[in-house]
Amino acid sequence: MRLLPALLVFGLAGCGDRTPRVEAEAPRAVLSSAIADTTPDAGWNATGPAQATIPEEFRGRWDATAESCREISDAQLKVTDRTLIFWEVGVEVRTVTPVGANAIRVEGTGREEEAHFDASNVFQLSADGSVLTMNPGPNGFARIRCLTPDFPGVETR
Repeated sequence: MRLLPALLVFGLAGCGDRTPRVEAEAPRAVLSSAIADTTPDAGWNATGPAQATIPEEFRGRWDATAESCREISDAQLKVTDRTLIFWEVGVEVRTVTPVGANAIRVEGTGREEEAHFDASNVFQLSADGSVLTMNPGPNGFARIRCLTPDFPGVETR
C-alpha cells in the first residue's frame, strides 16, 4: 500500500486529473511568470549529451511553500548531484538529459521500502532559479527553493 504514494509522485499511476496536488502559497500567476521567463537560449545548456549528475543549478531543497520549508512536509524534495529525495521515496540517478532551456529529464531507480521502480521526470528551473517545476504543463508541480539545505529536524547527506 505504501507504493501508491510513489506511483503518484512519479506519475506512473495514470490518474490524470485525480492526482493529488498541493498548491503553493504564491499566486499561480507569480509561479507561471517565473517559469515563463525561460527563453530557448537562456540558462543551463539546452542541448547536449546525457550525463550522470544533476547540474548544480537544480540542486538544493525545494518545497511547496515558504512555510513548508520550515517544517516537515510531504511535498519536500531534496536534489543532490546523484539523488532525488522525496517524502517517502528516493531516486538514484542513472541519466540526466537536457530537454530545453533550464530543463532536464532525470531517469533513475526509485526506491520505497522494499519496492524498486523506474522513474523518469522532467524538471524545469525558472530563469531566476527560485522555482523548480516537476513535469511542467497542466499537471506540473511547482516547488520553491528553500533557504536551508536539510529537512527540518533531519540531517540528510
